[in-house]
Parts: sequence; C-alpha cells; structure tokens
Amino acid sequence: MITPELLSYIRGELGKGRTREEVRADLVKGGGWKEEDLSEAFRIVMPMQGFFAPTSPSQNNQSSPNESPVHRVSSVSSESGTKSSKKFIKILIFVILILAVVAGSYFYRREISNLWGKTMAGLSDFSMPSFDFKKITGIFGGRDREEASAVNENKGAIPAAPAVPATRDCGTSVSPDLRDTSTYQNSVLNCLGNSAISCTPAEAVLTDALFPTDFEILRKNIGEETTCNFKLSYAADSVLVDPTGSKLAGQYVMCPLSVVKMIDEKNKTLSFKAPDTSNPSLYAGQIYFYGTLGLFMEQDVDKSKILSLGCSGPYIDSVIASYKAGSN
Repeated sequence: MITPELLSYIRGELGKGRTREEVRADLVKGGGWKEEDLSEAFRIVMPMQGFFAPTSPSQNNQSSPNESPVHRVSSVSSESGTKSSKKFIKILIFVILILAVVAGSYFYRREISNLWGKTMAGLSDFSMPSFDFKKITGIFGGRDREEASAVNENKGAIPAAPAVPATRDCGTSVSPDLRDTSTYQNSVLNCLGNSAISCTPAEAVLTDALFPTDFEILRKNIGEETTCNFKLSYAADSVLVDPTGSKLAGQYVMCPLSVVKMIDEKNKTLSFKAPDTSNPSLYAGQIYFYGTLGLFMEQDVDKSKILSLGCSGPYIDSVIASYKAGSN
C-alpha cells in the first residue's frame, strides 16, 4: 500500500540527484517494499520532478564566442550596479509609504475610530462566515506539508512497507456438507470462518473428489481501502479435467466475501439470502458451497453477471463449459 511517507521519501531522494534505480534498490532492500507499490509511487512522483529541474550551469554560463572577457566583466558589473540602485530606490519608496501610513493613522486615529464604530453599528446583524481551515489547508498543499514534515522527522530514513498479517494455517479437513453438521463443525472450518469474519489471511485444505480443495481467505490493501476475498483452488497435482479436456490443476475462483450468499431453504423456489456469520464453522461451509456451486446457480451460469460481482478465475469458465456440455 502506498503511503505519504513513501511518496515523501522518493521525492526527497530524487531531489538530491539520486537516480530512480538507486532509490528503488534502497526501498526494496531496506524497506521491504513490493515492486508494484514502488512502480505506482514513482508514477505519482516522477511527473512532479519537471517542476524542480535545476537550470543547467552550462546554459547560465553561455556567452557569445566573439565577446571578450573584459567586456563581459564590465557589462556584468554595470548591470549589477544598475539593479542594485533600482532595488535600493524601490525599498526606500516602500519605507516612506509605510511611514506615511503610520503617521496618518496616528494623527487621524480618533476620526478613524469613530468611522469604524459607526460602520460596525450599521452591521449589527452581519456575521462573518465560518471556514474549516483544516479542510482548506488540506486542499491547498496541506498534504505536501504533512509529507515534508514526515521526511524531516525521519531525517531521510527509508520508510518501511506496511505490515501484512501473517497467514494462518487452519489445517486439513474434509469438504463440508451443509446437510451434515459433522462435516463442518470442526476446528479447521471454525478457523476459516473466524478469519473470514475478521478479514485475517488464512489457508486450509478441504479434501474433495470433485471440487477445489485449497481454501484461502485473502486480504488486499488498495490505497487506503482493504478488501477481503475468498479463493478456492484445485491443487497443483490434481489430475481432474473439465469436459473440454482442460486440466483443472491450479484453476481457481476468487470473489469478495461481501457477495457470499446462502440458499434460503424456506422458499419453495430457489433463492438466496445473507449468510449466517453467528457460527464461524457454518459460515466457512457456506462460503465453500457458494464458491463451488451457489455463485453459478444464483447468477444463472451467466459469466458477465458473475464477473460483475468482482469474481475472477479460470474455474468460472470450466463450470460454464460443464454446464453447457450437460445441457446438450
């Protein structure tokens, strides 16, 4: 996840004349940052560097080849003296104006005070609008000042990448059968269910002869937002194939946990409702059932509808291919 400290550090190091590769190497080795986060950070910072590009000394020192050194020195001295004279005159005029205003205020202070009192008396019902200066300063450079402050506090220290929670190993169990409580009331599914509820990364193996066996809870940080997903995969050594002949080994389906539903068995027609999260083991079983079959039943095996939920993975195509093969 990109942080203000990371952007400030990159901007500061580039401003020192260091190359992108030097800064990137420090952040990877010293801060543990991922390449995708650094690429995004450099894309944000690099366009700003043009505003801070120093003027080339060779351009400042260029002069006509036919111009003699003596002439250049004398012309520079003359220009410098003229500029100094003009600057002195401007400062003198400014000081005179300030003194005149102060003197006038002193001699006419009573008249000014009376005029101010009459003006404010006529505006007794007038009230000044309130402004949220925190928001205003946040829009106009507030973030830049915060980033600069962070760099000064760290004194150029390499910012560390945000900590990612360790992945729980929930163990191995059989795949759940929602009609048989003995298959989902166990510590493995309880671990997966609690991890899903708390959005903590976890993994487990659920043995099954037909459906995916690797069950994962994934936590992703995108900017300042955190998303929680489930992922069901076939093991890398699976020998199963779909009706098209494609191997299922490594195929997966991944969806946001927020889309998970459970079948409403009270209705005579097929319908889905929000899952039951009061029982973590049962909740994990509902996630597994929804990812393997329920997702396709609810969305009428329509790939566009499934993808619109934020789901992805080649397992989606395999299930749709199996469905079409069975319909023919």
